[in-house]
Amino acid sequence: MLPTERHLASGLLCALLCITAQARAEELAFRFQAPISIEKTAAFVQLPLPASAYGRSQQTGLQDLRIVDARGERVPFAVLAPRAAAVQSAEQLRDAVLYPLPARPALDGRWASPVEVTVQGERISVKRVGSAALPAAGARSGGWLIDLGERPRGDPPPRSLRLQWSGPAEFSAAYRFETSDDLRGWRPGGGGQLLALTAASGPLTQPTVVLPAGAGRFVRLVWDDAMSAPAVNGAKVVTATQSSVTLDPPTELVFAASAVPAGKIAPDEATPRALHYDLGGTLPLVQVDLQLAPGTRVAPRS
Repeated sequence: MLPTERHLASGLLCALLCITAQARAEELAFRFQAPISIEKTAAFVQLPLPASAYGRSQQTGLQDLRIVDARGERVPFAVLAPRAAAVQSAEQLRDAVLYPLPARPALDGRWASPVEVTVQGERISVKRVGSAALPAAGARSGGWLIDLGERPRGDPPPRSLRLQWSGPAEFSAAYRFETSDDLRGWRPGGGGQLLALTAASGPLTQPTVVLPAGAGRFVRLVWDDAMSAPAVNGAKVVTATQSSVTLDPPTELVFAASAVPAGKIAPDEATPRALHYDLGGTLPLVQVDLQLAPGTRVAPRS
């Protein structure tokens, strides 16, 4: 037997009454309600969480927090934890001093130094020697002695060298290099390749010489083939400084001291001098800064 219209109406009315009663029960179940003001609508909106949300919540992790729209329907949301500070790096460039090496090393494999170093305490003075150390007219330099300069105390160490040249437009030149603190003892630094290519989108270059950790003040760069080397006319020392950037700055809240509630602290001689602050809830505190009246002194308890 099919249900009559009366039976249908009764069933529909009962369902509506149940839904209305359930919605009313959920509305009354909220211990606290506060309006949310959205100034600019978008698919996703990020809003600061007020401290009152922590004060009214009774479950860990704000699990009893709800957001409803004007029709009383729940709105999906997520509580975003503060992001950790980000580390940003910034490059700093300064000029290096270049001295051309002879066209080739001596018979014993050593390179004649084009400069003379004088050490006075912690200070190193560099002076160019006579023209005998320079390549002969028309000869190619076998490489370069590069003075990175004195590094002030506290400055970051150099990370790389960025070479500059006047030509040719295309080349590929392999090199090896050593580093030294005083031009007497040399440490292997490594090797690499400089290159320049032309393309429809513009020139492509690789001008960087990566320095090892603990590189000395002087770099002796020697070409594998001097005839394929570019006409170097300058170099930049590249250092990097790092700084911490706060992505989500904390919110400052001001609370006034109040009397210590009975039963909160065991009575002893320190209770009359205790400061009590009611934060209104379990807040994710980062720092507490007491603002004391002028002339107030804080002494350790004896």
